[in-house]
Amino acid sequence: MSEGVRRLRTLAKVTGLIVSLAGMAEGQRPQAPKATAPVVSCSDAQKVKACSSFKQLVDAHDKDILDAISSPPLYVCFRPNEDTFFMLHFEEPRNYGWKADSEGGEGGEKQQFPSSVSFATYRDGIMDDFEGNYGYWWRSDSNDDTGLFHTESTAVFKGFKVTIAGSEISVQDPFMNQNGGITRYSLTIRRSTGRFSETFDVDGKTSSTDSGTCLIYPASIK
Repeated sequence: MSEGVRRLRTLAKVTGLIVSLAGMAEGQRPQAPKATAPVVSCSDAQKVKACSSFKQLVDAHDKDILDAISSPPLYVCFRPNEDTFFMLHFEEPRNYGWKADSEGGEGGEKQQFPSSVSFATYRDGIMDDFEGNYGYWWRSDSNDDTGLFHTESTAVFKGFKVTIAGSEISVQDPFMNQNGGITRYSLTIRRSTGRFSETFDVDGKTSSTDSGTCLIYPASIK
């Protein structure tokens, strides 16, 4: 069984995990409204293939795509000159639900907020790979309005790691390649602009590097 097929078969389990984690914080969370199909422009020649596939799914009111758009923040990133795009989604912390971490107490001590992150790749308009994991936002105290998120190690997605800071998002995702070796994938997204850079390292050597721009939702939703 290929690595991609194995990961896709875990999609249902991970989706259930992410849904359950979203309700771990105290209090009731208002249900997000259903998203309407946003207008997507694909004028950039380098990203026209990937953007056109995303636009086709949006125009077709694809459930997976619209569900992701309706639960921002969401970054939709187009790999240049390929019919490939990926979507990074995570849950931001709310004002309520923070708890003192296991080493601290109340008040001015370090606090944590349970959350989740997912990373889906689409090739030729079809989901090709999916990763998901849970983790925690951390802050120094209740007056800290920035916070830092990082994932926890799990048996299903042990190597999939995400760090989210105020300015940038970092993704690390090693996987076994067709030659039996390990390819180390890394991605960095600038949160303010949506600019991204991704690198594939094989046996300690960089085999390819891409850069481009992500759509940021809900920025484009009126």
